[in-house]
Amino acid sequence: AENAVSDKMILRDVALKALEVLPDVTRELMSPAQKISEIKRMQKEAELHAVEDKKKHEMVEIRNVAESLVYTAEKALKDNGDKVPADIKKDVEEKIAEVKKLKDGDDLDALKKATEALSEHMQKIGEAMAKEASTHEEAKAAPEDDKKDTPPEGKVHDV
Repeated sequence: AENAVSDKMILRDVALKALEVLPDVTRELMSPAQKISEIKRMQKEAELHAVEDKKKHEMVEIRNVAESLVYTAEKALKDNGDKVPADIKKDVEEKIAEVKKLKDGDDLDALKKATEALSEHMQKIGEAMAKEASTHEEAKAAPEDDKKDTPPEGKVHDV
C-alpha cells in the first residue's frame, strides 16, 4: 500500500511537470477544471506505461550486468587461459556466446538464466586457478624439503 501511494505521488509529480511544459498561452487559457482534467489524463497515461517502463528498466539493468560479466569472463580467459582446463574454458566460451546472443533480444528471463549460468562457470575458472596456485605452491615447497635432508654442497658429513 505504501508503494502504491509513493507511485501515485510520483505520477502526480510527473503529470504536474508535464503540465508545466505546456505553452504559457495554453496554460493561461485553461480553466482550473481543464487543468485538473489534463493532469488526470496524464496520470492515467503514466499508470498505463508504468509496468512497461519497469520492464524496460529491468531489461536495461540485466543487459548492463550481462555486458559487464561477458567483459570480465573474456578478460579472465585472455589473462589466464593457459591456466584454465580446456573443458572449463570451452564451457565458459559457450556461455559467453549465449549471453551475447541473448543480450540484444527481448527475452528477459532467458538473459537472466544465461547470465547466471555464465556466472557459475566463471566460478569454475576461479576454482581452477586456486587449485593450480596451491599445486604450484606445493611443488615449489617440495624441493626445499628435499634440500634439508642433503648436506650443503662442499661439506662432508661423516656417516
